[in-house]
Amino acid sequence: AEYYGEIFLGSPPQRFLVVIDTGSSDLWVPSKQCSFFNLACWIHNKYDHTKSSTYHDVGKEMRISYVTGSMVGRIGEEEVRIGGMLLKNQTFAEAIEEPGMTFVFSEFDGVMGLGFSELAEYGSPVHYNMYHQKLISDFVFSIYLNRDEKDSFGGEILFGGTDETKYNKTTLRYVNLTETTFWQFKLDGMKVGDLKIDLDDVLAIADTGASLIIGETEVINKFYTTIGASVDGADAYVDCDKVDQLPPVEFIIGNQAFRLEGKDYIIKVKSYIFWTKCLIGIAGMELGGEEWILGDVFLGRYYTIFNVTEGRIGFADRLR
Repeated sequence: AEYYGEIFLGSPPQRFLVVIDTGSSDLWVPSKQCSFFNLACWIHNKYDHTKSSTYHDVGKEMRISYVTGSMVGRIGEEEVRIGGMLLKNQTFAEAIEEPGMTFVFSEFDGVMGLGFSELAEYGSPVHYNMYHQKLISDFVFSIYLNRDEKDSFGGEILFGGTDETKYNKTTLRYVNLTETTFWQFKLDGMKVGDLKIDLDDVLAIADTGASLIIGETEVINKFYTTIGASVDGADAYVDCDKVDQLPPVEFIIGNQAFRLEGKDYIIKVKSYIFWTKCLIGIAGMELGGEEWILGDVFLGRYYTIFNVTEGRIGFADRLR
């Protein structure tokens, strides 16, 4: 799944759909000046700085690499409208190159990074400018992701506070960050059925820009064996008739157990017109000491509060 929202750049405003991405810190959209061979650019909305009276060219280049995909663009400053707020002099990039096929078939145009400023290639992320320009009084934002594919309401991001109609306050638990670059914290272990795996010196990132939970291959393969999953290349799946029988999986963070039921970690994919495949939304990768990724499969289970000032994340049971 991709979770994206609407923003407007420039004067007069130009509309874009951007991924809400806590795993990066920069804002970018496709440029009208992109290469003829940049297919991703040509089939999405494109920013034209010649039509904006508030554009300022910084004269620098930005290069960003993601787990999948990359971007090269020109850095500028511009007015940005997000949910009724007007940001002045917001740093962003207009993408000239988006190599490969990652962004070609996406429903979104660009990316809005909501990590820490230390992670930004240049300038400050949008939530920093909201706070410094006094558009929000509390340096916090909260995210609700709706994983019901039949519902047209994809979710909600609230800058400056929380939406108490979306979560159970009595279940709110906070986790301290290990450092302020990514939204990362210590992951102590994983438990499924009778299998308990202790993880030493492992960090995890809360990343709304990633669909899956991604962990070390050796650990995830043990998980697949325990739940009786079939593996086909890079995909693991179960019989859709057996989803209700899958055991819960718990992630141990700060001596607290965060539980996903079987239906929470399954992604239903239509393979053919009348046939649905139930993929496991927890994947293995040779991380080599890199951080685990807790993407939308995990975050969709909780209402998540990202507190910049206090350097911590809150997880609460969402009200469905």
